[in-house]
Amino acid sequence: MLGELNVELLNRLDRLIARHNLHGGAVTPVDLGRVVEAFTVGYRPFPPAVAALTMQWKSGDLEFARIAYNTSLREPSQAARKRHADAHEYAHIVCKHRGDLFVMWRAGDTPGAFAEYVDRCQEQQCERVAAYLLVPVSALRELAGMDTEYIAQVLEVPEHLVKLRWQIWRKFGR
Repeated sequence: MLGELNVELLNRLDRLIARHNLHGGAVTPVDLGRVVEAFTVGYRPFPPAVAALTMQWKSGDLEFARIAYNTSLREPSQAARKRHADAHEYAHIVCKHRGDLFVMWRAGDTPGAFAEYVDRCQEQQCERVAAYLLVPVSALRELAGMDTEYIAQVLEVPEHLVKLRWQIWRKFGR
């Protein structure tokens, strides 16, 4: 079902995680910089609520994808928001979502004028993929018994991603 994770998608994500050693070692924030760098086109002056957007198109047999970030994400204080944007926007690419424009906004923000472009099922799927990429199950094991707010702070991710990751672990055992 669109918006959900499935075994095939999780297997692809597991291969990506292993290939880039994203979940190796200590309980630290996951850095997707090497994964998304080939898709990054830079920073643009988007409205404050828009963290990033992904553009995808096809020309003949070739497929292209690019990610642009809000200029505010250049700031070191925005590292957690940038990490979330990396994972969420990369999810649109790995899930091969089609459409003219995909927009990611912070939890709690109102998408405003971009609402017409947002496919809620795709956005939910991207949040689940982001949770899978940014919250290693090894971190959940090591930090078992800690509250989600603490785990989110340690991993520098939004708290809702930790909650989603717990759900994924319970459902798929990974």
